[in-house]
Amino acid sequence: MVSGHCVWFEEALNVTNGSKGSGSRFSRTLAIGAGVCAAVMGGWVGANSLGGGGEQPGPDPDALRVVGEGAAGGTATEAMSEEAAEQIRFARSLSGAFEHAAEIIEPSVVNITTRARVRDFMSGRTALVDSGVGSGVVVSESGYVLTNNHVIAEAVDAMVRLSDGREYDATLIGRDALRDLALLRIDADDLTPAVFADSNEVRVGEWVLAVGSPFGFSSTVTAGIISAKGRGLGIAGRESAAFEDFIQTDAAINRGNSGGPLINLEGQVVGINSAIFSPSGGSVGIGFSIPSHLVQAVYDRLREGGTVGRGWVGVDLASVDERTARRAGLERAAGVQIAGVLMDGPAERSGLRAGDIVVTFNGRRIEDLAGFQAAIGIAAPSSVARLEVVRDGRRVPLDLTIGDYDLLAALAASQVDAAGRPVADQSAATALLNLYGVRFDAPTEAQQKLLDDAGLTGLLVSDAVSSGGGRVSLRRGDLVIQINGQPVTGGADAIAALAEGAKEGRGVLVRAYRESIDRLFEAYLTPVQAENR
Repeated sequence: MVSGHCVWFEEALNVTNGSKGSGSRFSRTLAIGAGVCAAVMGGWVGANSLGGGGEQPGPDPDALRVVGEGAAGGTATEAMSEEAAEQIRFARSLSGAFEHAAEIIEPSVVNITTRARVRDFMSGRTALVDSGVGSGVVVSESGYVLTNNHVIAEAVDAMVRLSDGREYDATLIGRDALRDLALLRIDADDLTPAVFADSNEVRVGEWVLAVGSPFGFSSTVTAGIISAKGRGLGIAGRESAAFEDFIQTDAAINRGNSGGPLINLEGQVVGINSAIFSPSGGSVGIGFSIPSHLVQAVYDRLREGGTVGRGWVGVDLASVDERTARRAGLERAAGVQIAGVLMDGPAERSGLRAGDIVVTFNGRRIEDLAGFQAAIGIAAPSSVARLEVVRDGRRVPLDLTIGDYDLLAALAASQVDAAGRPVADQSAATALLNLYGVRFDAPTEAQQKLLDDAGLTGLLVSDAVSSGGGRVSLRRGDLVIQINGQPVTGGADAIAALAEGAKEGRGVLVRAYRESIDRLFEAYLTPVQAENR
């Protein structure tokens, strides 16, 4: 039976080498099969023909076969074809590259355990209990450790365990919930910080390793490739997609891997593992990492001040298709088109116009809408970005001063009347209302009397988009009396509260009155579409 299989391998290999060429994947597979068969047959023949006539006993059938101790016919490596042996040497060299990368990064990867305060509703007492486990990476000799914000978001305290077993209490330096990063610090010596690579240079198909503590198993390494770049997931709310620029990988990422590094074959960090897509909760080969260029920008700002801030420019964006590219004189469809410029926003003050096509940002080419959004997402408020735009067929340099998202609330509040109606279509107030899918108006006389009798103030919902997901939603005709616990005394209050809720994609808690059921109720209003600005 074995002999028959080997004959098939040899014949198929001869046919394949004559038709597809010896370099094809199929022919290499056949070569390995033929080589293995030759090795097995060599051992079988030697074991049954030595000495002839069975005069000398064959080798012990229960003895272990050791490399280099094969029977007549040579070792398995000698019996294989040279091509099969070359393939095995290549596989071992790749394995060696994985081993080398793992050895480099291992001292820099840490395990993080957290405790949260839990209240016993029976006794009314509170207690600290273990609340989670995650990973992190040492980024400086002075004790800074990067991890995901969601690893420590609800924690009262956190403990960091190094690869050599040492344990330290960690101090929270700062966090960026929107980009899901947090910076800790430990008081430790002899640390080995990781080296970061430029994630802009990684390519789809490149080998990477994910390192961390899945399910608490520390120093776990899994291998895969870069599956895609520039993925937006809307994890912190759909509005935050402009700040998501994930690397997708099929390297296994499981619970507890969050905060650990994604590394290249040189052992350099190209991303911080952050999320997975999984119906079951376990790895299905779709994992996401925050790219290192974004991580480094956030780290620098967290280390300097504990906060990151958020850039804002005030534009509506559109993708550049082939037709638009031809009209603009571009060789290919690349860049991002400015579809609209909000009044009094940073873009308008910097000279951007509707119709401009942004092709570079601080010297880097902008390939698409997501690339521009990602560039804005890591730009520091008040910094100046050097843009090149195509306008009327000409390339025009332009300095864009990045605005501060914290100032958006005040600007938007100045762009609505007392009833919460925007004073202009191209305004920050209109953009916020579009983001939440809601419109306000003044209460009717009858509704105002109800409010007055109850000693309340509020605004009428003139239009609303259902939030879905089984949550109570606002409807047309509802009276909004509070947003995030603050009374709504006019349009400026309402729009400022919406702006604050959109800051980190969290949304707002609305308290409203519905006349049809004659009662107050609460609804959680979340952003319903990407801001694209």
